[in-house]
Amino acid sequence: MGELESFADAEPSEGLKLLAALEASGAITNTSLTLPPHIPYSQCEALAAMFGQLHRTSAWLIGDLLNHIERVYGETYAQAAEVTGLSKGALMNYTSVCSHIPRSRRRATVPFSTHMEVAYLDPPEQERWLKEADTNKWTKEELRAARKKEENPTPAVEVTCSCPTCGNVHNPHNAVSI
Repeated sequence: MGELESFADAEPSEGLKLLAALEASGAITNTSLTLPPHIPYSQCEALAAMFGQLHRTSAWLIGDLLNHIERVYGETYAQAAEVTGLSKGALMNYTSVCSHIPRSRRRATVPFSTHMEVAYLDPPEQERWLKEADTNKWTKEELRAARKKEENPTPAVEVTCSCPTCGNVHNPHNAVSI
């Protein structure tokens, strides 16, 4: 039995069953979730966990799905944008990051947006910066700042010179032409 055959027989999780029931009852719209007044806390918790997981993984899931669709079916971003309701630009970002960072290098504890910052680096540099981001719990902005600092270190000393004629101290970087 192949992977997809066994996958097709898999039972949906309790969270997915509850989600399907809520959607069928009209409790879920594109802009709201209206829960019954006496829904058990455990079901609220299951929904929160599932929504959080979807939020953290959706860019990866969409990117990998679209890369697969492109490889197998040759579909374009225009078709995917229509189906997902997302912009072609967002879809292109997702697929690009997913194709540049293999699954084995991705870190679940580092947000997708941080992976975007290193997607176009060489693999050893991707690994190094993702490890730093993970260890230091950096945001994408902090990672960007650390990379920029490494690429453009600040000079260690201020250069000045003294005029042998008048004795004035001058900073050659602030020199004025006469």
